[in-house]
Amino acid sequence: MSYEIELAVELLIPDNVAFTAFNTLKKMGFGIEELKRADYYKFVVSDDVDFDEFSQKLGKVDVLVNANKHKATITRAGDSYGDGCFIVVVQDIDEPIGLLTTLKERLGLSEIEEMEKGTMWKLFVKDRETAKKIAEGLLYNRHYQKYEII
Repeated sequence: MSYEIELAVELLIPDNVAFTAFNTLKKMGFGIEELKRADYYKFVVSDDVDFDEFSQKLGKVDVLVNANKHKATITRAGDSYGDGCFIVVVQDIDEPIGLLTTLKERLGLSEIEEMEKGTMWKLFVKDRETAKKIAEGLLYNRHYQKYEII
């Protein structure tokens, strides 16, 4: 058996990509209050892996988190990211095989069974339908990406 761990990596400095997307969405007529962006990783690990111990290890991996410019949030999959927002995760259809190999073999994170990578958008909007329209209208490209509202 196994469980999932999510890692969200946000910039400590102002995020120009999120700022530009926010202004574009406002110009497109969406009633959005705030928009945040983070790199998103989901790891599948076996049940015998201690969450706290693995989280400590994961937060120090410089390939994922640069302590000088990032803030990392590590949670069990399904935990809340805060009230009043919808989370849209945009992922490339192709799997991040190279990064998974690096983490497991070069950096010693052999506990990882599977991994997903993407961009997490925190949308502060009034309803799920608006979040869906925003995702489809600006945040993802249907030709090579997929999205999910979690």
